[in-house]
Amino acid sequence: SSVAYLARHLAARGHAVTLVTLLPPGTPEMVMGVRHAPFPDAGDDPAFFVASDFDAVIAVSCPVLAPHLRQMAPRAAQVHWIHMLPDQSNVTPLNDMTAQIDCAVFVSNFHRTVMRYPGTAQGIGNGIAPALENMFASAAELKAAKQNRAAYTSTPFRGLGVLSYAFPQAG
Repeated sequence: SSVAYLARHLAARGHAVTLVTLLPPGTPEMVMGVRHAPFPDAGDDPAFFVASDFDAVIAVSCPVLAPHLRQMAPRAAQVHWIHMLPDQSNVTPLNDMTAQIDCAVFVSNFHRTVMRYPGTAQGIGNGIAPALENMFASAAELKAAKQNRAAYTSTPFRGLGVLSYAFPQAG
């Protein structure tokens, strides 16, 4: 979802944004100002990249694609947005791709440190979904609404075991 929010935000700021991803049948080419192109078709088509003449290509947690994307769009800045931890197979080739990546973006400075990426990198602040950003008018309203409930929306190996022990202690 963070990729969709980023794409929409960039488009709203006047940038021409193309999202290359697996698309369900019938997806319109333009959705909320973002052009959609099917993966893998567009991602493997040199003519698509030449015609698009991208200023930047942002890949998400798949550094193994860096040489391919560099070949497809040699003029574009190659940015790799990494949100997985170093023990995840998708990101293990990250350090080997440093020469192909202009900048790696990590979801926090802690994450950047844990990844030990030797190239140019930036840590950003962890974000929340726009729908949740303004749910409460103040911290006091949020505190008054709090109940001892939660929804876990990630994969279990990313802390669910720790959460199951910590949650009963959260008051």
